[in-house]
Amino acid sequence: MLCEIKDNIRTIKRWYIALNKRLLKRAEFIIMLLSLPLLVLGIMSVSKQKKGLLDIGIVAGASCNSDVRAVVNKLKSEKSVLDFEVYEDEQLAKEKLQRGKLDIIWVLPDSLDDIGDKSIEVIQGNDSTINSITREKLYAVLYPYIAHCEYIKYMKKINISDTDILDKYFNNINIEDNFIKFEGVNGTSPYEELNYITYPIRGFMCIWLFVGSLTANIYFLIDEKNGLFSMTDRKLRRVIAPVYSIGISTNLATVMLLTLFFTRQVKDLLIEISAMFLIVTSFILITDILRNCFKRSEILEALIFPLVLFLVIFAPIIFDVRVFGIRFITNLDPIYYYLSMVEDGSFYEFVLFVIGLLTVDRFICYLRNMITKL
Repeated sequence: MLCEIKDNIRTIKRWYIALNKRLLKRAEFIIMLLSLPLLVLGIMSVSKQKKGLLDIGIVAGASCNSDVRAVVNKLKSEKSVLDFEVYEDEQLAKEKLQRGKLDIIWVLPDSLDDIGDKSIEVIQGNDSTINSITREKLYAVLYPYIAHCEYIKYMKKINISDTDILDKYFNNINIEDNFIKFEGVNGTSPYEELNYITYPIRGFMCIWLFVGSLTANIYFLIDEKNGLFSMTDRKLRRVIAPVYSIGISTNLATVMLLTLFFTRQVKDLLIEISAMFLIVTSFILITDILRNCFKRSEILEALIFPLVLFLVIFAPIIFDVRVFGIRFITNLDPIYYYLSMVEDGSFYEFVLFVIGLLTVDRFICYLRNMITKL
């Protein structure tokens, strides 16, 4: 028994080395290995450039006071999907609006004291829902500076002139943080480092990893069809078959993990390695189930597109289908569990999912063996 295990290990090692030598001579495999880090680095580079949904020009004259300057600085410094550009000349901003370089112009007054109706002018080509929503951003930044002024106006409106006592309470209220705080399951905000350009990267990395795992099984079926294993017995062939899937998937997972590490997307190394192990294992099991069910490389090649489409739609890579009430099907998508584990560190459901896949895989192998004996 022990000698058989040692022989199997030596066989796996020899075939793994031989497989890597063959793959490293194939241009398409080299391109596949390099495509992920190059794509991620490209996306990360783009994410650091100008990427706002709208370009907004803020007109603040040279004579504006410190409060107006503070509003402008806050708008420019906060993380946002809006790009702001400051102008001192209103006419120059209007020219850029006409040429399509700006979507909206906000013309601020020189002072926020005694601000009244039409003190702030909004100039835009056409009105739309997203243009209207952007004003909420302006209102939120302006509020701390105009709240007292508006409060005094309201007191005068209801004929209250002595506001000394109320002023005391008003001045003692100091709200530094946001009224609403977003938190994930682990207590940290998932929105602090969120970037709508880099957010889908992990999901697409998983798609790349899945295609690689499926391709490994296609390679095995092609080699089997070409008679590469004709001189090996059935027991030894069962040892060689996982070398393709596990070997190639391990190589791709290593590239994926290194890419995440060097692009500084790894927060907790232990969770990252655990999640990577589970997603690789689930992909290996899924592709092994497909290989045992169909046994033809042409069928697996035809299944690549619909399977990738399924993984993209039912994992929160671009959008989350659960908002439409579709919840059960997402539980069949391993990428959903991977992203959830990376986000909040929970692995219990992912482990159960992998155990379920392993059970299905062993059951299919058992059925195939029974059919072969018949």
